[in-house]
Amino acid sequence: SLFGIRGVSNQSVSAAVCANPSLRHLDVSNISNISDDCVSQIAMSCPNLASFYAIACLNLSDEGLSHIVRNCPDLAWVNLNGCQKLSNTLLSLMAR
Repeated sequence: SLFGIRGVSNQSVSAAVCANPSLRHLDVSNISNISDDCVSQIAMSCPNLASFYAIACLNLSDEGLSHIVRNCPDLAWVNLNGCQKLSNTLLSLMAR
């Protein structure tokens, strides 16, 4: 879990997570500056994710999160509470 780490850069998050490609569970909640690009890199490097929590990550949008949904077929648990840039398009993609 990287929950709430303050002042961490997207590069640091990406490097830490991508160095563990067999990662199954990831919590980046309350990392206010995490970006769509960072989440896209995580999705490409960690296709075995079963759970992904990004509560109150205000910079995340459909663009980054759609990569998680598409590239992580084992994804069963997602919490995006407080992510304000999401649309019904992402929710439809998640429902498939």
